[in-house]
Amino acid sequence: LALCASFKETAQDAYELSGIEFWDMGTGEPLQVETVAATGKEAKVQAAQHIFEAFDRMVQLARAQQFCADYANSQQWDNAMTNCDKALELNPNATGTRMRKAQILVQQANDETAAAGKKAKWTAAMDELKKVLAQNEFHEGALQLAGVTAINLGDPVAGREYFKKYLEVNPEADQLRLKLAYDMAQAGDPEGAMQFVK
Repeated sequence: LALCASFKETAQDAYELSGIEFWDMGTGEPLQVETVAATGKEAKVQAAQHIFEAFDRMVQLARAQQFCADYANSQQWDNAMTNCDKALELNPNATGTRMRKAQILVQQANDETAAAGKKAKWTAAMDELKKVLAQNEFHEGALQLAGVTAINLGDPVAGREYFKKYLEVNPEADQLRLKLAYDMAQAGDPEGAMQFVK
């Protein structure tokens, strides 16, 4: 865990603490904290309190992310989802957590038997993947999963576009091209799969 911040005196006994970020070195993701202005004799104490509260939020975030991962690994999807949502509440920009949530939604879609429930899970997964791709348009895992998800939502053209973009990141990956074609066929787009391996 690393803390980055800028602390400057704006006037006598007045300070501003800005650019505050806690970086989780395990995930490589920051938790951004709002700027705080502190004044008076207790200014440094106020700033320290603000940092402590942000650190506590970071601890809660790390705990929720870990529980999300642990529950997902043991296929306890509902518990995993609860903790992913809690983590995303604390840090909406946590790409790794958002990606895990999308993966859980895909698993739930695959497990769902009712057509309406299945479509709702696929749609929710795509919403999460679009948020990941909005933060990083070349996120390989999100591109690949978005391709499968789009096909399962009945949009093979969009699925092919996600897979093409994925291959832009890995143009020389012939084995990967075959795997993507297989994923396309499994998701319901055999025509696209055949075009992909030409």
